[in-house]
Amino acid sequence: MSSDLDDNQDLCIEFVTESREMLAQVEPLLVELESTCASSGELDVSQIDTIFRAFHSMKGSGGFLNLDNLVSVTHTAESLLDQFRKGQATLRPEHITELCQAMDFVNELLEHIETRFDDAGYESEAAAISARLAALMGASEQAPPATTAAPAGPAAPAAPASEPDAADASDGDPTLITPEMLEAFVAEASDRIEAAERALLSLEADPSDVEHRDIAFRELHSLKGNCGFFGYRDMETLTHAAENALDELRESRLQPDAKVTGALLHAIDVLRTAVAELPDGGGAIPEHERGLVFDRSEPASGALPTP
Repeated sequence: MSSDLDDNQDLCIEFVTESREMLAQVEPLLVELESTCASSGELDVSQIDTIFRAFHSMKGSGGFLNLDNLVSVTHTAESLLDQFRKGQATLRPEHITELCQAMDFVNELLEHIETRFDDAGYESEAAAISARLAALMGASEQAPPATTAAPAGPAAPAAPASEPDAADASDGDPTLITPEMLEAFVAEASDRIEAAERALLSLEADPSDVEHRDIAFRELHSLKGNCGFFGYRDMETLTHAAENALDELRESRLQPDAKVTGALLHAIDVLRTAVAELPDGGGAIPEHERGLVFDRSEPASGALPTP
């Protein structure tokens, strides 16, 4: 019995090593696809095939090791990618966002598997990610082909209204949004907000810290995608504004001075409050707090909340 257990642990460790190698290969391809999707809209099928094979391989090995949560997410990601391989859907920025989040979740599972040799305890997160991927898959089947993908931008704000209830949070099938998914959203959003805040504080202390600048961008980019899926337009608008500010920092159109980082940290505080209010039916953000305005009249431009 002990020998069987040791063998299973060895297989898990080998699986983790191989999966990390595949994900290391996939991550830059997703980044490149995101850039291509936002510019020319042309799809490199060989890149899609490589990403598909990685998820397919992890699904197969994970099934052998009874890693049910990992199998659920990789299977849904694989199915979505298969639509692009077969020309049944057009790749859009939101697809890349969700695939990146699926990849991040798999990486998190691998850390757990490496020490615990199972993926138990991640059921709600796996269900939430799988549901989001499945919803995109359904929308892709109905969406007409597009010749060019436009750069990702904020969704057109709906007329001012109260935040949707959990059951009505999605623009797609409302039955997909369950209390468990809302709980998972709040937990993940809180984690991403904390990670973005830590990165911004590091950037504030050292304006040349491009690594933490990029971490903040990635966290807010992922949070924006989640907010859009759940229909939280106020938060989606604010995260998009903060993401744009960080993108301008990356392209040196803005300088990481105290006003810019201060405005970004203020946006983090607003988002944290909104997320905390979601379980009680809140989450709305005042209109004057939903964006950032930048004064480019000086080389080191500042950022202030909109009046």
